[in-house]
Amino acid sequence: MQLDVYSVLASEMIPQMIRVIEDQFSDKEVKKAKAMLSQWDFIMAKDSPEACLFEVTVRKMMDNIFKDELGEEIYEEYLRTFIFPPRAIRMMLTEGTSPWFDDVNTPAMETREDIMAKSLRQALSELKEVMGGDMAGWTWGHLHALTFGHVLGNKKPLDRLFNLGPFPVGGTHLTINNKQYPYDKPYHANLGASARLIVDRANMDDSLHCLPTGESGHLKSPHYRDQIDLYLNGGYHPAWTDRNELEKHREETLILKPKL
Repeated sequence: MQLDVYSVLASEMIPQMIRVIEDQFSDKEVKKAKAMLSQWDFIMAKDSPEACLFEVTVRKMMDNIFKDELGEEIYEEYLRTFIFPPRAIRMMLTEGTSPWFDDVNTPAMETREDIMAKSLRQALSELKEVMGGDMAGWTWGHLHALTFGHVLGNKKPLDRLFNLGPFPVGGTHLTINNKQYPYDKPYHANLGASARLIVDRANMDDSLHCLPTGESGHLKSPHYRDQIDLYLNGGYHPAWTDRNELEKHREETLILKPKL
């Protein structure tokens, strides 16, 4: 469950996108997108082209729904709330009608379907520019990557020395396996689980644990980055609580003495 990247929003929205494609598009490229989305399982996997197309379309919909009414400055602030834009979109898509769908800069009255079609066109254009014309080769992880930052890596060029990544990742902040990215600076992940723990209450020494990078913040330590693969791929190591087990598996001891 801790690795679950199923998108409920995608499961609700994709059938609407497919209907829009059927009604408003005739070119082969978009028909190919429809065929892919029709077979999608709504898993926001890092190697999924469908997840990539869906998430970029949603991000374009935010621009096309909210930006004209709110204006640039307030809209940028609204994006930083990160949880409210997708909630609002989900509600409006479910209801089907909303004054927010209308673009105040045009004389026409835009609908839900118009906004979705426009956003899909923009997403296809952007993804083609970034990842080429082979839609099957698009991946969510190409856009959505995670870098583990060190406090000393906030300054260049130390970031190249201390920071770890970027690593392609799946998920979003709407999946159980949280991999949030800022909507105002898409799509690089900047928030997720700081640790994973599975506790066996019947036998505590059967519990499992994983940290995102390692136990040490010291660059030269062998434990600086030795848990990255575990974290990214759903692995764990034992979380011993019994003193005898701890002593048995101890590698070394660090003793801190105050200066007298």
